[in-house]
Amino acid sequence: MSRTIPQERYRSITTAFWSDPKVSQSFTAIDCLVFLYLITNLHGNLSGCFEVSINDICHETKLKQDQITKSIKHLEELDVIRTDPNTNEILILNFYRYNWGNSSTVKTGVLKIAKHIKSDTFRDYVLSLCDANADRVSIPYVYPIDNLCISTVTDTDTETVTDTVLLSDKPKKKKYGEYKHVSLSDDQLEKLKAELPNKWEQRIKAVDEYCEQKGVSYKNYYLVIKRWTDYPNTNSNTEERTYNTDNLKEMFKKW
Repeated sequence: MSRTIPQERYRSITTAFWSDPKVSQSFTAIDCLVFLYLITNLHGNLSGCFEVSINDICHETKLKQDQITKSIKHLEELDVIRTDPNTNEILILNFYRYNWGNSSTVKTGVLKIAKHIKSDTFRDYVLSLCDANADRVSIPYVYPIDNLCISTVTDTDTETVTDTVLLSDKPKKKKYGEYKHVSLSDDQLEKLKAELPNKWEQRIKAVDEYCEQKGVSYKNYYLVIKRWTDYPNTNSNTEERTYNTDNLKEMFKKW
């Protein structure tokens, strides 16, 4: 169901978007357009979570459906957004950090919006952030080059708020494996433990040893470890399948 959008609402994008490391190194041209759309579209709100269909995005961006679905999947893999296919909702990660500030009016507005979020996971996430950031001091103006900004937002659902959306607020990563080649954030490690409960340690060891042996490195070790089984070698003499490392190296060369 569509809703009336105040005419005075606007979102302006800082020029720093184009020099953001994640944008320049990992975004495709379609990713740039889709992410800018997600920041500025009429369905968005101050919570950073909103419902929008692929058809809506197709109609409003003039992109093809396969381009949009591929880009959204890529943005999710880059830890920029999260999606819930059951509710058609999209959550923009890090939106809250530099858009909420410590204004009680803003917090009240976010809480009001959050009650209408259909995804239980997204709703709980936004509500927990309201509690966690109740006493957080907002960061107003300029950010260093490795933490560049995405947009300046004025949202008239609650009050005029001028802050920024941080895209490359990168979590700290730790090194894993005997040779310390595998770099993972705490969140990525927990995801691997949940997704690969009986294999995550073995996968980290395998990737670490492969990097040491071949002298290679990857931008996203989390995805490498997740997709390590996509290229199995049918050697049945090993306890777990070994992998075609040449194909794997070629696959992740562009990453």
